[in-house]
Amino acid sequence: MVATMLLGLAVGVVGFFALLMWADARESGDAAAQPAEAAAPAPAGQDDATDYNTALPLASFAGVVPENAAELAAAHKPYDATLLPVPAGDLVKVQMTLKDMVVEVAPGVRYNTWAFDGHGAPGPIVHVREGQTVEMTLKNGGAIPHSIDFHAARIAPNVAFRDLAPGESFTFRFTASDPGVFMYHCGTKPVLAHIANGMYGAIIVEPKAGLPKVDNEYVLVGSEW
Repeated sequence: MVATMLLGLAVGVVGFFALLMWADARESGDAAAQPAEAAAPAPAGQDDATDYNTALPLASFAGVVPENAAELAAAHKPYDATLLPVPAGDLVKVQMTLKDMVVEVAPGVRYNTWAFDGHGAPGPIVHVREGQTVEMTLKNGGAIPHSIDFHAARIAPNVAFRDLAPGESFTFRFTASDPGVFMYHCGTKPVLAHIANGMYGAIIVEPKAGLPKVDNEYVLVGSEW
């Protein structure tokens, strides 16, 4: 009786594995039977620079002007990108008020932003020289907590970059030790949401020895709107 049961169990196990092997072989055979898709050759003369999301050659857009370009130009005052000179002295005082405001990003298209100093986006440019002390005074005039995070500052973030409740003000100092162009932004979580809503700008730290003389200096801060 026991031998019969063991024999039946062994037959069942062998049959189960045989069924699995058959199913796997059939699936492999079906895949092999499908013809491989050959890469379609690019049309003659098509530019190599291609946007693969749309499969349209980027070169085809060269020189194209939007139909409403004149309307947009008339509706918007150009942002003054002129870089102001570095303030004199060892101490540079910067004051910003965070505000909720509505900006018109296109004719009739308005967007609710959280802005530094009521400028919309980007925030005001901070221009200092290496070695100067920056005294930052931040006031939250918005409806939710905000903060500021200077990538140019070597300072304890849990002290200087802390969240400010609505109506709260805070002042901190840091030494501009590293020359370069840096971003500042709101550091309140979720950080990307605050940046996307307009809370970002640039701080420029010129080297102590200065830079070569030029006719004009401009600052452009890119964004999606």
